[in-house]
Amino acid sequence: MQWKPIKGKRPPGDPEFDRLRPAAILDALVRTLAHRWVHGRPLCPLDWKERLTSGMPQLFPFEPEVGNGWVWLIAAAANHLSVVDTCNDMRTHELKEKYGTLRWDISSIEFHQEVDEYTSFVDRLSGYICEDCGAPGAIQSLKGWDRCVCHKHAVR
Repeated sequence: MQWKPIKGKRPPGDPEFDRLRPAAILDALVRTLAHRWVHGRPLCPLDWKERLTSGMPQLFPFEPEVGNGWVWLIAAAANHLSVVDTCNDMRTHELKEKYGTLRWDISSIEFHQEVDEYTSFVDRLSGYICEDCGAPGAIQSLKGWDRCVCHKHAVR
């Protein structure tokens, strides 16, 4: 499998992305791939949303509103964020797809720069991972909606 950056809807000089550290982005990607392959061939468990909310009820008080392809991205990020959250007070307010990428709104009593950066990495990486199956993807307009999909799921 080869990952190639494909231009999405964001302009090349996106200031939010430009401030992200390349080493940290790669760390987020490595964690995501490790979670994807942890149980052998990557098949998404049908109950992954329930597992996530029951396993981390403080961080996920409700089920994410995203497709199955981002399960590994979210699981890897949640695992990392639970380590960073020493006060155990982090809470997700929104976890959804918007304009083809993941939007994750998290709050905490203490501000964590690492959490802010990490959720930005996850948001950016989601624009290259098919929301339906987790394969390499690109943001495309489908029936008036921007979605990140692979070639297989880019049915117009």
